[in-house]
Amino acid sequence: MTPEVLEWYKDIIPRYSKEKPRILDVGSMDINGSLKDVTSYSEYIGIDIKEGKNVDVILNAHDITKRFNKESFDIVACSSMLNNDSEFWVSIENMRKVLRKYGLLLIAVPGINFRNSENYPTDYYRFTIDVFKDLFFKGMEVLDIQNIYDSGNLCTIVGAATGRIKKKDTRPT
Repeated sequence: MTPEVLEWYKDIIPRYSKEKPRILDVGSMDINGSLKDVTSYSEYIGIDIKEGKNVDVILNAHDITKRFNKESFDIVACSSMLNNDSEFWVSIENMRKVLRKYGLLLIAVPGINFRNSENYPTDYYRFTIDVFKDLFFKGMEVLDIQNIYDSGNLCTIVGAATGRIKKKDTRPT
């Protein structure tokens, strides 16, 4: 996670979340910064597929709902992990299930020009802003989506949405 993404977290969380949220950090291993260090919380649980700094539970994101109850987190965050997940859609579905109704889903993914870390040898996907709108946050109220560039001009796409489902337009056509 780049310093620029950490700054985005510092800005977005207080604007849209309650004061001391219960946080699930998916892909939490601290390689170059962690959500845990930039916000206050009532409980922080970091999950990742292997042991490391800020990993509380070794767990594949595909198994989140086997370990945690539905609608049990105020914030579910996922940074630089979905590109390494061969079935990212399963992880997204599970993250949305454990998110409380008015919770905050935060996602950061490497942009098209980003190089993968050697810590994770698999690298399957790159995403666009359209993926955030049409897949990650489908049916949710989107609060923010943007490209963030680091000092080396590498792009990370970040987005925030609330678990609140958007109302369908019921106006006559």
